[in-house]
Amino acid sequence: MELNPPSLSNDESRVGSLVAAGYADPAIAKRLLLPVQAVEWNVAKLSLMLGVDSREELIAALTELRGPSGTETRRRLGRIGPSSCVP
Repeated sequence: MELNPPSLSNDESRVGSLVAAGYADPAIAKRLLLPVQAVEWNVAKLSLMLGVDSREELIAALTELRGPSGTETRRRLGRIGPSSCVP
């Protein structure tokens, strides 16, 4: 299941889903045909959006937000806009 709240880009959604599944950045890059740097950037943006500092915290937050149908993710992340992820 992909994370897909309206405020996430397609890449952020796909990367977030694979991070939550436990994939490492190089494996995500290979699977999605993206540069590793693009995956790292998306992971950093997701971490900032969710207010977490480590990969483990990010995985836990994404897993919690995904819920069984993904609706919880849409409800919680739907109010986060692009300006909240600017470094």
